[in-house]
Amino acid sequence: MNIPHTQHAFDIVILGGGAAGALAAIQAKQLGASAAFVTKESALVGGATIMAGGGTCTTMSSEDSGETYYNDILKSGQWINDRRLVRLVADNATQALYNLENCNFLLDRNDLKFNGPSSMRTFHQGEGHSYPRAYLDRREALGFCHGLSKMIMRHEIPRFTETIAVKLLKDDAGKICGVVCYSLIDGTYLIFKCKAVILATGGLGALYEETTNSNVLSGTGYALAYEAGTELQDMEMVQFMPLTLPYPRLRRGKIIGMCSLMGPDVKLLNGKGERYMRKYDPEHGEFATRDIAARANYMEIKAGRGTKNNAIIVDNRDFAPASLKRWQDANLFRWRQCCQTYGMKAGNWEEPFEAIPSQHFFMGGVRIDGDLQTRVPGLFAVGEVSGGIHGANRLSGVAFAEVFTLGPICGRFAYEYAEKMQDVSWNEEAALQAVEELERPLSFHGEGVRPYQIKQKLQKIVSGKLGPVRNGAELDEAIAALESLRRDTLPQMTVFDGDRRYNRERLDALEIPLMIETAMMIARSAACRTESRGSHYREDYPEKDPAWVKNVVIRKDGNGAMAVDIAAVREEE
Repeated sequence: MNIPHTQHAFDIVILGGGAAGALAAIQAKQLGASAAFVTKESALVGGATIMAGGGTCTTMSSEDSGETYYNDILKSGQWINDRRLVRLVADNATQALYNLENCNFLLDRNDLKFNGPSSMRTFHQGEGHSYPRAYLDRREALGFCHGLSKMIMRHEIPRFTETIAVKLLKDDAGKICGVVCYSLIDGTYLIFKCKAVILATGGLGALYEETTNSNVLSGTGYALAYEAGTELQDMEMVQFMPLTLPYPRLRRGKIIGMCSLMGPDVKLLNGKGERYMRKYDPEHGEFATRDIAARANYMEIKAGRGTKNNAIIVDNRDFAPASLKRWQDANLFRWRQCCQTYGMKAGNWEEPFEAIPSQHFFMGGVRIDGDLQTRVPGLFAVGEVSGGIHGANRLSGVAFAEVFTLGPICGRFAYEYAEKMQDVSWNEEAALQAVEELERPLSFHGEGVRPYQIKQKLQKIVSGKLGPVRNGAELDEAIAALESLRRDTLPQMTVFDGDRRYNRERLDALEIPLMIETAMMIARSAACRTESRGSHYREDYPEKDPAWVKNVVIRKDGNGAMAVDIAAVREEE
């Protein structure tokens, strides 16, 4: 075999460089497993984590309880959440937040001499929460990432940076036995033999033209799981952030946040100067949950009522000084970005500024059991790549609560599984054949379609047809366009440069087929759900249907085709 490759052996391979994967790797290593940490980035811990504001919602007041938190998450998810996973997060998130202090991260307190909610620096009540629960760290999520990176180094966990997973390997019994990865650094393939794989590859922001996320979140983890034979659920549930930057181009789509962070007097106006949110949510107005707020902003712009920049207007000139101070302290990076983008007056709320909705989070994903394992033995999933916790709409601050809680739990379950495995049934010839199949499309150089051109076409389809507002005709068009992209365009893909070192085209060429498959899962799930629920809104089915308190499940059938099933919501056992 002439294709450059290396072989490695570990008990567990963790795919994904955010907090979920890092916490899982640390836990597995502490318990005694040999673990590899594979990340697409050059930084040790990044992913969506490093892009986040750091808000974490937990039960901190004496009036609050895990039961109330549990019910708030279900209500926000509109009752299609997996109850077992929600219970794990609701009951354990507070302790999980405190446990970060075991990971070289000192929580941000008013008084370091005391523990408990009274010592925490900032709490506020976000949309959909019954009580104030939001811990906001002045270092934002960068502080979490620094602490976790130190723990990865301290435990001497082998790190494979600037490396992507491209295929999961199974033995003849259908169990995970390895994974094939690709290194951007030198263009070689890495073949890992292992007993278990933890998918922590994050979300799918790079499928959209505008996203709050880093472009490393390409959504390939969903397709890897699908190709390995597991199920995915609620793939139609894409969350959009109501307020993001509309310009300049390099910042377009990057997060500003929610109205709740700006105090009680903020107003959203369309290009005509009309305050419109009561039309979409008569009770909450600007403080509607983010699915309603993002959809309202999108619909105002789509109806031609946006500004000349196709944006809406945020007017907070009636702010209280304490609200601005809290915003500046808790969201320092975002505040500075707003000042740089709009000018100091707008950044300090003395003038209105513009905003657009952008893709932010993904509620759907890999279907997991209460032990965070898929139906493929040895394949675990945690973080945004997994589905079930958030249902139809994620409650603010629950993403970090999920990651901090379930990351270590996933590491423990994967360790327990690997411990029971005597050895891996390994077929080296099959692994090398998988590498040859992956390399074959990359060996064509010359006239054809460049990977970046295919990615642009894909993003245009997804953004235009699978955004905050959908309808059956456009979903059918999306499915047809994606099928054409896979059938007609992919065979024409060419990598212009044959150099292996830091050849971004080669990496894109490996990811694009997986990205198309993930987009197809979103489109087919959205076409199946003939109602509007949470972040999934159908113009042709604008009402919520009680009969649709169910999950849409995607799987590969016996003929290799994409099957769409409807399943009952999983209850607590």
